Amino acid sequence: MSTAISLAEIQSDSRSGNYRKAEEMLHAFLSDLFPLSIASVEIRPDTLSLNSVNGFIRLSTPDKKAGASILFFKFHHEENEEGLKEYYNSKLLSENGFPVEMPVYASHEVGKQVLLYPFKTAERMADVCKRLDVLDKPDALMQEALSAQEALDKLCCELYLATLHQAPSEKLAYEPILQLFHHRLVDDRNKTDGKLGGRHRQFYQQKVFELPGRNVIRYEDLASLHWRVNGVEYKDTLAGAFADALAVLSPGTHGTRYPAVVAHGDAHNGNVWFNAGSPPVLSLFDPAFAGPHVPALLAEIKPTFHNIFAHPLWLYDSQEADAALEVSFDIEGHHIEVEHNWRLSPLRKRFLEMKRDHLWKPLIGELRKRNWLPENWAGYMRSSLFCCPTLVMNLRAHAGNARNFHTPKTSLLGLSIAMTLASKPMQGQDMVSDFFAELE
Repeated sequence: MSTAISLAEIQSDSRSGNYRKAEEMLHAFLSDLFPLSIASVEIRPDTLSLNSVNGFIRLSTPDKKAGASILFFKFHHEENEEGLKEYYNSKLLSENGFPVEMPVYASHEVGKQVLLYPFKTAERMADVCKRLDVLDKPDALMQEALSAQEALDKLCCELYLATLHQAPSEKLAYEPILQLFHHRLVDDRNKTDGKLGGRHRQFYQQKVFELPGRNVIRYEDLASLHWRVNGVEYKDTLAGAFADALAVLSPGTHGTRYPAVVAHGDAHNGNVWFNAGSPPVLSLFDPAFAGPHVPALLAEIKPTFHNIFAHPLWLYDSQEADAALEVSFDIEGHHIEVEHNWRLSPLRKRFLEMKRDHLWKPLIGELRKRNWLPENWAGYMRSSLFCCPTLVMNLRAHAGNARNFHTPKTSLLGLSIAMTLASKPMQGQDMVSDFFAELE
């Protein structure tokens, strides 16, 4: 039975809320994969796991290797991942000084890539921060979280600078991190025909968006509009932002050599443990997209978006966010004008400042010093940031899964945030343009 089970099927049933069936399949799958006597498997319903599944394995008898009878598992499955180099390079990160949790069991075979960790009582940093988002002023826990995040940003920057090198362009094709960006934009990652496909096609092309007030619009009509968000006008359309992302993020645009680092690549706070102590320290897990030649300007994009611009609430907890959001729009001619009351919380503002000052500024400064900084570095970063909200999950209202789906309000808000990430203001300024002005 288990030989016919795939992680894609398990993930699909989990996303649909059919947890019992998914757990039964995963029990059989893991029993074949690892030398363990598994009593039960429990999938954790988790709004943070947009493209992965995690939970707990209870063993009939304690495992000597793990020294425990409960294990934590996580797997990440991407469509069209066949032919990719293996994921989960924990050893690479550990050897280069990253504070990464080492799995007690790991399967590296493409299509069967699962990590098993000893059970931890620690919270994820993302869960800690969600509680802190409601605070207007720092308390003791917020100060601890800020200090821990600052320490991790400084350490990651130090390790990026220590491993910074120029990699030959042929190495890029083997970097799993491309699966989060370029490969989600195309049907065939090996073709260079300049055609959008992948999740852009699956999520948006020839689909209908429901906007607040039960208004509907075809994607192609929406994608042709220019945007004004809270009074700031942007130069790009949604269609233009996707076209730029495909052009800029294609592996072929990097030339014969490109600046690269050793990186986790997906170290947002859903993949970070908050280890209590004096002081608390953060540790990384689930290095599904770690690699030795990660493009330097791509290494910290996912944490920058997911720890900052995805909060508070709107990406991961849309129904909860919906109640507090005011989002309105008007379409006149070739423009859509959006007004919303979403703002970064004090916690996320500090995260943005720390990421800017302790990581991005030193990294970009070193690239500039070595004359390795691409001319369009800001456009490259903007396109990468744009891909995070638009490709990590479907931005159309009610088009997600049992755990994660957008409302009309959060759908339009998400598109608005995506456009501020992708496009420079034609007049005025916003927090993203201020961020890039500081990096200049």
